[in-house]
Amino acid sequence: MIIEQISQITSGSICKNCGSKNLYRFKEQRIKCKDCNERYYLKQISVDLWTLYYFSIEATANKTSKELKLNYRTVLTRFNSYRRKILQHQENNFQILSGEIECDESYFGGRRKYLRGRSKANKIIVLGLLERRGKIYTTIVENVKASSLLDEIKMKSEKSSVFYTDKFKSYKSLQFFRKHVQIDHQERYVEGKNHINGIVQRTPSEKDSGPMPKNDYSNITV
Repeated sequence: MIIEQISQITSGSICKNCGSKNLYRFKEQRIKCKDCNERYYLKQISVDLWTLYYFSIEATANKTSKELKLNYRTVLTRFNSYRRKILQHQENNFQILSGEIECDESYFGGRRKYLRGRSKANKIIVLGLLERRGKIYTTIVENVKASSLLDEIKMKSEKSSVFYTDKFKSYKSLQFFRKHVQIDHQERYVEGKNHINGIVQRTPSEKDSGPMPKNDYSNITV
């Protein structure tokens, strides 16, 4: 359905604004709607809609650039812009998390976090907090130092919560502020309730800049 609508808009069959088929066509693929008076270029709206579509299906920036024959940096810039808008939406609609909460950080625009020895230049670091059977919250952080991660965790959650993390050293001090349970991924990924599979599945680090969690808004239930 979405693909069909995008195809109709980008081919100039219907108006991108109101869906009307009453369109004027001008030179340089310019369109004007007779009903709502919307004006736009088919080439530009095609780039906008197809890039957003690939982002929504969790395609990587590299794959998207190849499929649409666009410059990789152009796609990456757009993907990062979409992420920031999603995060801003979450900030504006945020509610404190409570209960059992999974925490994990991910890199977007580079390799997975477990390859920490590699350069993280030009990559976005995202901290994710998942309230089991509740909401998910993600935010961009400047670095993965304990101070950066723990400040966000303390601000966004109730003190009575139980926190689940992996053994990454920056989470170690969490035990002094909250009830903290760690899972050692060198030994196992799940031990009863002790796991962070929920947040890991929703904040996958993409090798070459895929999107953040699909439809990642403040009221997702899991």
